[in-house]
Amino acid sequence: MDYNLAHALFGRFGVLIPLLGFFFELAGIVSKKKLVSNIAGGLVIFGSFLVLMAGATGLIELKNMLTFHENLNMFHLHYILGGILTISFFIVLIVRGILFKKESEPLSVFYFVSYVILVMLNLFDNEYIAHLLHNHP
Repeated sequence: MDYNLAHALFGRFGVLIPLLGFFFELAGIVSKKKLVSNIAGGLVIFGSFLVLMAGATGLIELKNMLTFHENLNMFHLHYILGGILTISFFIVLIVRGILFKKESEPLSVFYFVSYVILVMLNLFDNEYIAHLLHNHP
């Protein structure tokens, strides 16, 4: 599969699944149901894997672009933010895995606030910046 297509596929689902996980996390907080919280955790972990795959395919795509000496000026913000998101979602993956095993209120608060910020940045990176790049001649 072409890395550009793979990156687009993982990038799209890497935005949608974490967003869905966010809504399930909210539902779990409001309903206080363990099942909803477990579903949310599964979605967050799966979504984090998708973001990691989007980051990996984006890195391969960047390497290929550098090989062909393409002008990357328009791509800088997308690659910088994408790298930050990839590393951050790796941390979210670990923290959410810990929260599956052990409940910790301070860690839960840190996780949820961080996750809200990451989901918003992820949406911004994919929906605004990536679309600007795609529509750039």
